[in-house]
Amino acid sequence: MKVIVIGGERLAYHFAKLLIAKGYRVTLINKDPEFCKELSKKLRIPVIHGDGSKRQILEEAEVMPNDVLVALTPKDQDNLVITMLAKEIFGTRRVVARVNDPENKEVFQALGITSVSPTELIAEVVSQLTIADDIKSYFPISKEAELTVLEIAVDESSPVVNKKLKDIELPHESIVGAILRQGSVIIPRGETSILKDDRLFVFCHSRVQSEVLKTITGEV
Repeated sequence: MKVIVIGGERLAYHFAKLLIAKGYRVTLINKDPEFCKELSKKLRIPVIHGDGSKRQILEEAEVMPNDVLVALTPKDQDNLVITMLAKEIFGTRRVVARVNDPENKEVFQALGITSVSPTELIAEVVSQLTIADDIKSYFPISKEAELTVLEIAVDESSPVVNKKLKDIELPHESIVGAILRQGSVIIPRGETSILKDDRLFVFCHSRVQSEVLKTITGEV
């Protein structure tokens, strides 16, 4: 088991030092080539230059199901893509994401992603995760907010296939948060088209769940 840390620069550096001191094997991924060289010399651990939201970079890091992946980029959207890619494509059960906007925490928690703020003791969180016997189901429901996350497969008979997201009349209390397409995670915009074999991740209030399913699949 190893810990893969993506992004974060100085935060990643100090985090990695803590993990190494605890005896963990650590691999770092960062977009900044100069920073990668610096970390490689200082920490003497594998450091990969590249975008951690790309499948080929995670393959280069040899991400495995029993690893722990930590996304520390300054953008919540990027951290969501990275952690979902790790869970969906590589089967990584233990993922941690830096969440910079507190309002986004519920979204990450609803997807089974442990969220931490930059000021929290991330190393301690990872330490607890590695010895946890019970891992949350992939789609827990936030009881307090009555938030549900639906994973919906799009087939050729779906009413939304080949439509742009902006043209799909979803209930007001719902949003398509991500699309899994041919091994890549997409954060959609209004102009994004829904294609056959896409898997949509829809955040919605539990009371509109049936309406969401009917809109996307044509069935309840």
